[in-house]
Amino acid sequence: MTWTFRLPRALRELAADLAALVWPVECAGCARPDRACCDACLAGLLRQAHAAAPQVAVPADAASPPADVAASPAWAPAASEPTAVEPAAAGPPVFGAGAHEGLLRDLLVPFKHAGRTSLAPILGRVLAVPLERALALAHGPDPPLVVPIPSRPERVRDRGYRHVEILGREAIRALGATGVRTPVLRRALRTLPGRTSQVGLRAGARRRNAAKIAVSSRMVSRVRTREVVLLDDVRTTGETLAAAAAVLTRDGAKIVAVVTLSQALRHAPRK
Repeated sequence: MTWTFRLPRALRELAADLAALVWPVECAGCARPDRACCDACLAGLLRQAHAAAPQVAVPADAASPPADVAASPAWAPAASEPTAVEPAAAGPPVFGAGAHEGLLRDLLVPFKHAGRTSLAPILGRVLAVPLERALALAHGPDPPLVVPIPSRPERVRDRGYRHVEILGREAIRALGATGVRTPVLRRALRTLPGRTSQVGLRAGARRRNAAKIAVSSRMVSRVRTREVVLLDDVRTTGETLAAAAAVLTRDGAKIVAVVTLSQALRHAPRK
């Protein structure tokens, strides 16, 4: 029994030590050498994820998104400010691991924009916390589906990988030892021609752009009557998630929850 738990960690540590010899790194949180995120900082992220309160899946139109939410730390206010969205019409609960700031942002940005896919297992362990909470709401006879929000094809080509899918698979893998009923990750959504980046768009244009999403034809029959957890990396205004939930619901799926790694904070509107 002892070896069952110690061996995987020993192998992970060995792999990290070997990688540090080839690609020297330091912890994004405390600058400790040889680890992209040391055990102490990872433990802090996990505590933050366990403490995060669920939100309400309602698009927030009170403020425009940042120029680049994934790369612009200036948009997030101080950590002491509340992270919950304003209460409004009921929607599926949104579970996340924390605000899009600090160490969580510092790990996600290079993973998403700089090809640092080696950070995926770390982020997946953090994402597993809100994902487990979301899956607890699924009670149907079939395993729930985890459906990632898709990137535009050109962004996938630029990156060379589907970053939200990778996060989802790592989170599901991290849940493997918890006894949670294993969900099934499905690439059920696709973006439609004409969809562009949401960056810089005003509320109306943002909503119309977000609506350019559909259930893939080969997946329509597979999502019908199934419980679905929507998955994304960062939640900003909620428009994309709302559009995705709408098309899945229209094709017969039941959205039980939304899971995001982080929630982008918004400045209070200027008076």
